[in-house]
Amino acid sequence: MTFLLRTLFAIAMWLISACSAWAQSAAPPAAGRWQGAIHVPEHELNLTVDLATSAAGAWIGTVSIPGTTAIDVPLATVAVDDRSLRFTALVPDRAAFEAMLSADAQRFAGTASNEKGSAPFESGRSAASRCR
Repeated sequence: MTFLLRTLFAIAMWLISACSAWAQSAAPPAAGRWQGAIHVPEHELNLTVDLATSAAGAWIGTVSIPGTTAIDVPLATVAVDDRSLRFTALVPDRAAFEAMLSADAQRFAGTASNEKGSAPFESGRSAASRCR
């Protein structure tokens, strides 16, 4: 009987540790490659954002605006809090982005702003992040 209890206990402990490791390795909801647009009056600027967490657990990312020289520009700051997302980048002037992640974690939408004003933007998940 004690052998059976010890075996069951060992299996239970292994399952708990395996599940814990799996939960820790799952990517956070905001991590990924996001493609969308900034809706500037009279035209749109396409936008690609890559978000990930570093090995140390800090958020990192890049932003690209196709058709410009702003390709894989490192994000200066990144803050993710539950469904809220904020980041800044020099593209070429300082731009700030504030957005909310959708409940299904497949889209985010918000406001992009710089010294010239602000405009709405939205983006949808397209793939895994290419940040390293």
